Formats: sequence, C-alpha cells, structure tokens
Amino acid sequence: MSWLQAPKANQAPGKRPRRDPEKSAASKLDYETKRKRNFLPSWTEKFPWLRYTEEAGEEHMMYCSTCRSLPDIADTSSSLFKGTGSFRYDTLSTHALSKRHQLTEAADRARQRGPDAPLPPVLHRMEETMLVKMTNIMHAAYYVARTEQPFTHFTTLHGLINRTGGQLPNCYASNKACERFVVIIYEMELEKLLQKLKLAKYFSVMIDGATDTATLENELVYVRYMDTEGPINSYLKIEDVKHANAAGVLEAVYAAFSVAGLVDWRERLVGFGSDGAAVNVGCRTGVATRLKEQVPHLIPIHCIAHRLELGVVSAIKENPKMQQLQATLCSIYEQYHYAPKALRELRMIAEAMEEKVLKPTTLHGARWVPYVHRAAKVLCDSFPVILAHFEDMASLERRPKPSAAVTGRAKKVSSYLKDYGSVLFLHFLCDVLDHLATLSKVFQKDSVTVCEAVESQERCFWNLSSLKTRMGLCMETFVEQSNGSGCYKGVQLNRASSSTLEPQGSNAVISHLDERLKDLHQDSIVAKFRALDPSCWPKYDHTDAVARETFTQHGQEEMKSLSGFYKELLAKAGITPEEVIAEYAQYKSFALRRSAVPMRDIFLSVLQSEERRAMFRCLCHLMEIYMVLPVSTAVCERGFSTMKRVKTDWRSSLTTAQLQRLMFISIQGPALEDFDAASAAQRWWTSSLRRRRPGFNPWSSRERGDEEDELVLMGSEDELEE
Repeated sequence: MSWLQAPKANQAPGKRPRRDPEKSAASKLDYETKRKRNFLPSWTEKFPWLRYTEEAGEEHMMYCSTCRSLPDIADTSSSLFKGTGSFRYDTLSTHALSKRHQLTEAADRARQRGPDAPLPPVLHRMEETMLVKMTNIMHAAYYVARTEQPFTHFTTLHGLINRTGGQLPNCYASNKACERFVVIIYEMELEKLLQKLKLAKYFSVMIDGATDTATLENELVYVRYMDTEGPINSYLKIEDVKHANAAGVLEAVYAAFSVAGLVDWRERLVGFGSDGAAVNVGCRTGVATRLKEQVPHLIPIHCIAHRLELGVVSAIKENPKMQQLQATLCSIYEQYHYAPKALRELRMIAEAMEEKVLKPTTLHGARWVPYVHRAAKVLCDSFPVILAHFEDMASLERRPKPSAAVTGRAKKVSSYLKDYGSVLFLHFLCDVLDHLATLSKVFQKDSVTVCEAVESQERCFWNLSSLKTRMGLCMETFVEQSNGSGCYKGVQLNRASSSTLEPQGSNAVISHLDERLKDLHQDSIVAKFRALDPSCWPKYDHTDAVARETFTQHGQEEMKSLSGFYKELLAKAGITPEEVIAEYAQYKSFALRRSAVPMRDIFLSVLQSEERRAMFRCLCHLMEIYMVLPVSTAVCERGFSTMKRVKTDWRSSLTTAQLQRLMFISIQGPALEDFDAASAAQRWWTSSLRRRRPGFNPWSSRERGDEEDELVLMGSEDELEE
C-alpha cells in the first residue's frame, strides 16, 4: 500500500505528499476535454421526454420531444431543442428545471386532457387591461436600470407616472418590486445574447481586472463575435476573483462561460485580448499561456491602445525637450487645479486682455495621448493670458507676495514660455499629437479590426515622417504669426533666430511604436493574414511572364502557414489545406479588381453574401477568424466606467449578481424607445410556477374603501425569486 511506502526526501513520515491544486485542476480539465461521452439508455427512465437518434448515416444526438412539439412556447435556442451530441447528465437536469421546459410540459398535459379540462395556472392569459399596466411598469423599471439610477427612485417615478395620468399597478410601487422586474428583464436580454453566441462559429475573449468601491477584485469578461453587420463586442459577465493570480483569473473566465451555459466555448475560441499585465500575458504561467495549452490555435493579443500609450511614454523618456514640456504642463495644471484664487485671477486677466482662456487640464488619465494632446492645445490657445498671469506671480511688485514655491514655479514656467525654441517645440508636439490622437481614437473603436489597425498605423507613420521635411499646421501657424521677429500674439520671445526643428521627436515616436506594434504586420501568425489583402500584393501585368509568376506565387507560403495553424478547426468543418490553397487562387482573381477597397470591407462583402460564402467556403473561416481577433480592449475600460457609475459609494453593498444585471442592462440593453416591455410583461406572467392573482388584495377593504373594484395585481409569495 501507498501508506506503507518509505517517505520521500523533505517529507514527514506517515503523511501523504500534498498535490498541487493547479496541476489537479489542469489534469481534470484535460480529462474532461479528451473524454468521450456516450448516451445512456437509463436516462430515458428519469426523463421521459428524452429522445435519441441513432439511425445509420445520421449524427447521433439527443433532444427534447416535448419542446419540439410546442415550438411556440419552448426555448428554441436551447441545445436540447435543436439536438446536441454532448451527452452530459448535467445538460438534462438543467433543462428539466428550466422554466420554459416546465411550461411546455404543462401545455402538453393540458393538451392530453382535452379542450374541456381547466388550464394549468401558468397557461392563463393576462387580461388586456392588466397587460397595459404591466407593460407600463416594465418600461418604468427598465428606465431605472438603463439610466443607472438606484432602485429607490422607482417609487418616486411610479407616483409621478400615476399623477400624470399613467396606469401602473399601485401594489408594485416599492424598490423590491423594481428589483424583481429587473431580474426578468435581465434574463430576457441575456437570452438574446446567448442565442447569438450559440450561432457564432468563432469568437474571442477580452478580459480586464479592477477593484470596485467595496474593495472587491473583479474581472470583466467580454466576447467578440461576428454579427450580420460586422464584428461585435458584447459584455458577458463580471466575476469575483478569489485570488488575483493567473489561476484565479482563469477560474473567473471559466465561471463566466459556465454560468452562461456555453459548454463548448473553448472549441470555438480563437483569440484572447488583455492589457499588458504579467498575470495576463506572462510567458510561463499567464492566463494567455494557460489558455493556449487548452486551445493550441489561440492567438493572444496585447491591447494596441495600451501599446500606443507605452510607446509614446517611452519616446518621451529619452527626449529631454519632451520631458521639459511635460513638466511645464504639469506645473501649469497644478497651479490652477489646487488654487481657485489663481483660476479666478487668470479669468480676470483674460477679460482685461479681451482674450478667451480655457482652464488647463491634467496629463493623467485612462488614455495618456488624448489628455496630453488636450493640455498642449489649451496652452497654445491661451498662451498670452497664461504667460501674463505667471509673469505677474513672478513679479517682485505683486502684493500680497506669493509663497516662495509659487514664485519659483512662476519664474520657471514664464522663462520656459518666453523661449522661442520651447514655444516652437510646443507647436511641433501639437502636430505630432494630432496624428497620434487620431490613431488612438481608431485603436479605441469597438469595431476596429487588425487590418484597420495596421492601415491606421501606417497612415500615422507617413504623417509623422512628413513632419521631418515640412511643418505641420500648428507649427506653420506659429511661424507665420511670429513673422521671424519673435513676437507671437503680442509677446516678445527670446532667441528667435531660427525656425527649424530637428526631427528627433517624431523619429523616437515612430521607432518605439514600430517596435511595440510590429507583431501586427511582421513575424507573427496575425501578419500572415495580410496575404489576403490585395493592397499588399505585387503588381499584376498579364503581358509580363515574370510579373505573372510573382503574382501567382505571392502568399502561397502564408496560406500554408495559416491552414496548418488552424488545421484542427478547418478539419472540423471538413476543409483540407489543399482546398484552402486552391481557393486562394480564385480569391486573387476576385479581389484583384478591388485592390482600392479596404481589406475589412472585402471580407464583409464576402461574409454578408450567401453566394460569395459558397464561392469561398474555405476562406470564409479564415476571414471570420481574422475579423473577431481582439486587437483592442478599450471596451473593457468602458465597462469599468459603467461599474463605477452603477456601484457608487452610496451603493457599495450591491451584490455581484445584482451588479451583473444592472451592468448588463446598461451596456447591452436596447435604447429606451426600442425596449420590448410587452414581452417582458408576458415573461413575468409565465415565469411563476403558480398562477398570478389579478384582482386580489386582502388589504383593499382597509386601505381603499370604495375602490375594491379597481383591478390590482398582488405579488404573491412565488414572486420572491431572489
């Protein structure tokens, strides 16, 4: 026996060695992934509605016969309604407890008893008058959740609507009633998203972590998939993180998909997006590395918006002029942010000089480039007013005399602003930041794809390179207004001898950004997708045999690499690498006539057309994978902004489940005018296992007097669903 074996080194006698929990979880996950499950005939005894198809030539699957017989009532997005080959007992037990299945069973029993038998409680229809009232109250509850207001506002809104002629049931005027209605609305909207995810062939996961106002570590999980209009980023779940390490974050991701009911999510996962934290992108034990062990064809991508900020910050650190300008902007901001008197004096000077002035802004924020761009623009626009105020604070004749720290800062800032070379560099940096801010906005778009990001990056590099030979708009305006004399906006600047500028600033920015973003266009599996971009192909000349041969051979190696990398995914779709190569030649003739069209638009024109999808059956899979790769996780930052608005200091006791519902409605919910409140009211009516009781109010004789005949819907004990 194992307990009789001699103890190993560094092991106490009589004790078993402790197993590594991470290895145990990984081995269990590997076992579940490779395990082949079979259908057990004994399941039909416990679930009489279960059917199993085993005809020759057909795929073996199980399904629910009751739900299929009543498609108008059943959940058509359920895997057991469509039929599934994933033979799991958990799937059957979960389906048996679902409200839609219980509703179909009740309808089936009523149908078997005959037309004269009484209907079960859940099949009673709501009266038209009550439907109108419940539709109105669903609108009110959705307004509270969608606009991120606390539940206590529902009572005030309820009374306001009734006082202005609306019709809302008086018994549902409490914040608890609003909470129950929000649960119904959340479940209805979540089903819409899950139905889309179940139909998606491939999708990617984007995650980010932060701490809420209750000092709880949370992980946001987003999914990116292809819709009819293009790639969509959708909020899926917020999960508590028990341990803020890679294992804890990965456990939160698994829990998010498990709760959503997406059992086969790893089989369709193709991309993983995150920030550059070591817990996410660590090469040894990071989340991306652990996921790639389970999904070999996974492509982890560090958010390009984050990399842009890091590249610009690195360029600033090695350029003394940029560091000096950054310190000056920080000093100007601190002077007016912490001193209301200084801001008031600045505005008084602006009125006296008949100039417009803007309050200096901070350089620090979620995205560094837009903040520093705005701060530099404010300084350029309000230059004479800010300089006049700092000169006044540095003056020895000022009374009362400022502190030594304020005086020293004023002298330093005014000396910097009166230097011609410094002001020239300020306007040069504004031109550089104009292009970088445009690139940053593209990188933060929800719909941005890899091809669009690469095209925007190349366009930005061209614009920055052009600043080496010609002046930008801001710098050109400054040179024209100074007229070579050094007098700019009524201020005489020092050392106005030259208007030339060395291009070290733009060179440093280009080199650092190219180093951080090179994996998108060279030496990576993502870069090999550019073989499908006609703008990267060599010029085709049918009269030149060498040009024809070069054009024919171009992209062949890249397509072989792609078909080999996604060999397992293509094999599941019945596609071989040889078919991909053969179809690529046909795609060249199709896309050659569209070389001026962006790569993203070409892919969408193929994926949105049934005829073209049939024409490029193999390449459609690669196109869809490329479109759903998560190049930016800026959407996760917006998700945390929503979390901070919902879970404020006044609502710090919100549970994670309630926070999930409110965030999902705020982010994924339709506009107020597009919300289907009638469907929500019907779902509320049929969600109870017992019949709702309209017109029943045991307190009506005490509270209402002569209003007993008013139609009221009381909340019964079965509504306490939480």
